[in-house]
Amino acid sequence: MMKEKKKYGLVLSGGSARGFAHIGALKVLEQRGFVPDIISGTSAGALIGSMYAAGKSADEMAAFAKRQSFMKSVKVGWPVKGLSRFHKLDTALRKFTGVETFEDLKIPLKVTVSNIEKGCEEVFDSGPLWDVVLASCSIPMLFKPVVINGMTYVDGGLFRNFPASTIRQECDYLVGINLLPNREVKREDLESITSVASRCFMLSVRTRNNGDLRLVDLLIEPDKLEDFSLFAFGKFEEIYQVGYDETKKVASPEWFANHLISQS
Repeated sequence: MMKEKKKYGLVLSGGSARGFAHIGALKVLEQRGFVPDIISGTSAGALIGSMYAAGKSADEMAAFAKRQSFMKSVKVGWPVKGLSRFHKLDTALRKFTGVETFEDLKIPLKVTVSNIEKGCEEVFDSGPLWDVVLASCSIPMLFKPVVINGMTYVDGGLFRNFPASTIRQECDYLVGINLLPNREVKREDLESITSVASRCFMLSVRTRNNGDLRLVDLLIEPDKLEDFSLFAFGKFEEIYQVGYDETKKVASPEWFANHLISQS
């Protein structure tokens, strides 16, 4: 008797430039034969998740990231509601993926955003795609909020940076990639105001993540990502490699053989 095929979920956390590690991790998951049936993403995870859900491979996303200067995709604006806004990134994404709506995606995707008018998180899984994805990436005080259907949205990580609970009930096995590991830092690394602020922000996000982190069957959490700033957009190769190496170590062929039924 053939075993019933299980439904597999993939959770991609936020982490700004550390999102390049998602691509390295996905390369390994592809090599392991893992194909998600549903994806949940926040911020950088929403960005990578949308491309992956559109059918783009890890290699294709890597090539896109290399030729797409993310810093040039950000345009400085008046600091009334934020310092910057995304510039031409949505156009590049549309051209690269060939999709416009959630319904166009090959894999169902759920994107978490923060509604700062109502003061709550919201999850989008239908309708126009790119405004939602860019809203989920809009870090408060750095990027301008995005208005969708008359409401104002910012980075989904404000409320839920690792949205495992969003799809936990919809899948039998859940694999998650978290870009904000909690590694102890040295005192000399906390001598500037920005380093202290960044550390406090990540600790706060990590605390809110704890419940969701316990929901996954396999957690990929590259410790070495702590060596990279959230805005290290010029270090694609290094960050990609961290994601690849950690996933290759954690997501072993043995783990998939013991926990997952073949998807072929």
